[in-house]
Amino acid sequence: MNIDDWLLASHTSQQLREHTELLLALVTSLGFTINWEKSVLIPSQSTKFIVLRLNSVTYKAQLSVERIEAFSACLATFRWGLLLPYRTCHGLLDLMASALVVIPLGRLDIFCSQPWALLLRRDLASKCKETKRDMTDFGSSITNMAVQVDYIENQSRRNNLLFDGIPESEHEKWSESEDKIRKIISDNLKLDTKHIELERVHRSGKLPGQGGKPRPIVVKFLRHKDRLAVMDRAKHLKGSIFMLMRTPAMKEARKRGDISDMINSSHIHQQGRHRNLANGAVERA
Repeated sequence: MNIDDWLLASHTSQQLREHTELLLALVTSLGFTINWEKSVLIPSQSTKFIVLRLNSVTYKAQLSVERIEAFSACLATFRWGLLLPYRTCHGLLDLMASALVVIPLGRLDIFCSQPWALLLRRDLASKCKETKRDMTDFGSSITNMAVQVDYIENQSRRNNLLFDGIPESEHEKWSESEDKIRKIISDNLKLDTKHIELERVHRSGKLPGQGGKPRPIVVKFLRHKDRLAVMDRAKHLKGSIFMLMRTPAMKEARKRGDISDMINSSHIHQQGRHRNLANGAVERA
């Protein structure tokens, strides 16, 4: 059995080649024969199929030039009023069928896809605008949330203080760090630690190497008034090896790595025992 006319349509030339190979293998396996001389196996965006000239770029389907010429010649023959053979009449009916049936079907298949594509494009453009507007709203929401998070973080640190310069023992426990802080508050700041409750005391930053600088100690007071009392006594640390400052905001700490990295570039307590140099190092007054 011979296959006379067949047409494949795909999105890309590569996809068309793959589909053609699959179709040819299937047709051959079914025992059909193919007219290779008539077949065009090179992908094209403009081709002639049966009586139609198809163009996938312009979305147009029209009669081929040869068919239009044949149709005109056949009509001209009838104009002479001569007796024509049956084959000529049958040929005219075939040409008329291509004009009345094939072309409308071609228009249905091809031209209807153009408005659909334009409608799809407008729909996509509208959705893109909506998505862009939603992204802008999300960006504003994220910015507002970031402000709220910073506020919450700052509030959570309002009872915190940072002590630096305190010698660090090997494998130091939290309880040992707390004892050192209480001793400084008692001996250096001249405050009674019996009524000062510390919620949490811990070292911050990476473990120092041998002979390295001790890590700062973050102290969280249970009551805000105790923190203020300690800050008011910061002047008594003048001349000692100890340093007292407010804990940096987490946003700033993330930018610089960790709290210990910020000590060399932070603004120290207003009593002026330390001052920042242009190169970022801390000089003791």
